Amino acid sequence: MTAEPAGQRWRLWKLVPGPIRLLTLGVFINRAGGFVVIFLALILAGRGFRPWQIGVALALVGVFGIAGAAAGGAAALRLGPRRTIVFATVACAMLTAFLAIGSGFVISVVILCGISVCNQAYIPAASAIVGRLSPPGQVAPMFAFYQLAVNVGVAAGALIAGFVLTRSLTILLLADAVTTAAYAVAAFYLPDDRPERAADRDAMSRGGRRGVLRDHRYLVLCVAFCLIALVYGQRSGVLPLAFTAHHLSVELIGELLSANAIAVVLFELPLAALLRKWPSWRPLTIGAGLICGGYAIYLFGVSLSTVFVGVAMWTLGEMFVTPFASATASQMAPDGLAPAYQGVLQVARTTGLTAGPAVGVFAYTAGWSIPYWGCAAAGLAAIGIIVAILRTRQREPQSAPATERVA
Repeated sequence: MTAEPAGQRWRLWKLVPGPIRLLTLGVFINRAGGFVVIFLALILAGRGFRPWQIGVALALVGVFGIAGAAAGGAAALRLGPRRTIVFATVACAMLTAFLAIGSGFVISVVILCGISVCNQAYIPAASAIVGRLSPPGQVAPMFAFYQLAVNVGVAAGALIAGFVLTRSLTILLLADAVTTAAYAVAAFYLPDDRPERAADRDAMSRGGRRGVLRDHRYLVLCVAFCLIALVYGQRSGVLPLAFTAHHLSVELIGELLSANAIAVVLFELPLAALLRKWPSWRPLTIGAGLICGGYAIYLFGVSLSTVFVGVAMWTLGEMFVTPFASATASQMAPDGLAPAYQGVLQVARTTGLTAGPAVGVFAYTAGWSIPYWGCAAAGLAAIGIIVAILRTRQREPQSAPATERVA
């Protein structure tokens, strides 16, 4: 890898195209006001619902989120990424406003499932835009720039929501609706690449679905990303249980998660810029090893030292995996089919993050070490898949330009 001046790496933001800047501004506003996602359980509890009802609602929201990711990729192929983002965010804003009015359990769950679908539906379209408009050789840094807006927005949203929730739940929900609508306004000015003829749109939609389902290498690769996300999800599954069992402070969990968020915000973008000339399998392999090893380390015991080392490992691993996974999806997608590939990637990630905590807790009840052995096995499997598919992948003529950008 060729060394570059540090100043040049830090000035990469100047290379960000205008549409990507607009997209990241919109997602920052949306995530900063994404109060429903952050305090979903508290919102339901505040309406007097019982714990079993909250559990059912959370499970349904997770399932519909997975469906939304799949639907978003298909919609972006047919409608175009810009229209998909606009429609999804407008619908999400309207549903969030309705949530402020409806208070019954069934009504609330139906609305929340709709919000979950819309929240996931725009992500493949946005990722497709970032991949398509990234300057040559800057795909991973552009995804890191986009993810930076997401992370800062979520952190700001958590602080704002904690302040507003103590005063008025209705104001909280309406503010979420307004910020989501603001994202729709920003997305309206994005470039549109939807085919003009309806027949072309139908052909692209059918071709996209068939193309990604026939790309067995990519589907298997997404299994690896699902395994990594499943392990990463143990931060809200096994980790709190392990802290409690070993008499560690519950407040320490929040402090470590805050440190994780701060580290990712500060270092993910410069790290992606530093490694942008690496073949994508290298950072993905390192990241998978760090994330899964960050939980497997608890096989040596749960103590302050292993906790700090473990959190440091999966935090660094997150910085390696997140931008390069999205960049790889853009790299492997044939021309015009990036939304479908990003949709499958988002389904894999969402499935892992949704199922991970439940799987980890279930395994923990069978034996304290089983989840950690499982994390180690998942890491080895993910690394094997990544190396087998990406390191040995032959460059196809139609995907050569994209390969040059990522690798």
